[in-house]
Amino acid sequence: MLKILDLFLLALIAEKIDTPYRWQRQAAVSTGASLPSIRRLASLGLVREAEPGPRGRRRFNLTRAGRIELNKIAEYVEAALQKDLLDMESLLRLVSMAHANGRHDLVTALLKKAASYRNKVIGHWSKCLPDPLPKSLADSYSAILALYERDRQQAAIHCINSLLLASGTKLPAKTTSAILPKLRRK
Repeated sequence: MLKILDLFLLALIAEKIDTPYRWQRQAAVSTGASLPSIRRLASLGLVREAEPGPRGRRRFNLTRAGRIELNKIAEYVEAALQKDLLDMESLLRLVSMAHANGRHDLVTALLKKAASYRNKVIGHWSKCLPDPLPKSLADSYSAILALYERDRQQAAIHCINSLLLASGTKLPAKTTSAILPKLRRK
């Protein structure tokens, strides 16, 4: 299976967002991430580079094999649902692709799975929080890192809940996000 970024680039190319510049400007995919990915896709025969444009502009087209691979988005989402989605960028790319393909069932499943996983992570990091912060360097750093990780996961859950609400999905009753009551009032 391809990496999620690879699949995302295939989807962008299918929508005529087909240059590294446009990936960066329109889809927030850095050149540093997109160029190794596009090389992988080209080596697999999923894309080919078009003739260079003005000022050396690089444009890419899907091959027949690339179109076939792109039709497997549901398989990629199903595979992602079998594991914990650690990386928000990959999650959001998968959600965007499922949404663009009208698969709102997959959007909801992905977001709920990601929120559930992050709730578990919050529980883990919350157990690591001493009160007050220790004085020693190592213990202080560990406590500050735990606080950061807990709050970072809560922010991710806030984003996930906002996406669920935007998609018209009823939020799960059990959540540790302190922000949730504010979301429901909007």
